[in-house]
Amino acid sequence: MSKKKKSKKSTAKNSAKGQQRKKQKRKLRLIKAKSKVEHRYVERPPMAEIDAPPGFRAVSGSQAIMEYSKSVVNFDDSENIEDMNKTLQFTSLLWNYGISVESGDINEKTTKEIMNMIRQIWKVEEDGARKLLDKFVKKRNEMFPPEVQIQGSPMMYMRKEISHLIAPFDYKKLELSDKVFPPDDKDKAFIDKLETIDSYIQDEKDYSDWEDEYFSMEEACKESFSRWLQKKGVTGKNAQEFPFLSEIFMNFVYRYMHDDIIVLKSVQPIYFEEFFFDHVLRKVMMEPHEHVEWPPALKLFYTFLLEKEYLDNPAVFIEVIDDLEPKFTDVLRKRFS
Repeated sequence: MSKKKKSKKSTAKNSAKGQQRKKQKRKLRLIKAKSKVEHRYVERPPMAEIDAPPGFRAVSGSQAIMEYSKSVVNFDDSENIEDMNKTLQFTSLLWNYGISVESGDINEKTTKEIMNMIRQIWKVEEDGARKLLDKFVKKRNEMFPPEVQIQGSPMMYMRKEISHLIAPFDYKKLELSDKVFPPDDKDKAFIDKLETIDSYIQDEKDYSDWEDEYFSMEEACKESFSRWLQKKGVTGKNAQEFPFLSEIFMNFVYRYMHDDIIVLKSVQPIYFEEFFFDHVLRKVMMEPHEHVEWPPALKLFYTFLLEKEYLDNPAVFIEVIDDLEPKFTDVLRKRFS
């Protein structure tokens, strides 16, 4: 295993910056995966700190459209990506139509286009299509009442139609083997790829230069982590979901620009906070009760990285996650209960 490269910024400087950021609203810089990286600064509080009117919760614009889509069309797990994209395109058009109805600026051409799509999808005649269109517009207003929205805000307030029970993750379900599984040849190949990506990050190479290598590493990671979970005795839904959750975390670490140079072995507490209390709640669509799987998934992920000899000691990361887990559960209850 290659040696860990030193960060270009001192630990003391990173710590001071971290404390300063805790007192301020975060400035998130999103990577635009093109030939040129563009930084766009957005002043905003973490999603977990955005207060909503009683009976509502704050969601991002993209989440609002996704939630609205679920109320219009029942998503089937068997649907392929192409079909889901078509559904989202339709509901996005429907969403924008609802906005035009609110403003009184209805475009007849758009109305006709939506009516034709409804007739094709639901196999109804003109009158039936009109009734469905009116129903969809009414549903949008019920979910996102115009009178509670803040004009010009990227956030929307969504009505809590269902109160979800958020129970802490049941760790008794994880009967893990105490046996250590050292890296095999496939694991070593994955670690080599990961450390190569780390070197690109630390050398501040342009994202577009290593994007393809990142996805190759990500796939190798998913395969290695999945095999390790099976050997450890993780079964059922957790064995399927934990690799996906770790993939989202890796995307956050490597594919979003941060104020510090970070890789998996150097994620500071401030970024775990940002991940749990902003990124997950803003970017990821999943059933509310499933969010409690994030902490155990990441703790196992860091244990996996230890056994595969990427890390010397994952305790510092696991302790941070342990500390944040009950706070994260409280936030979930506030948002979804």
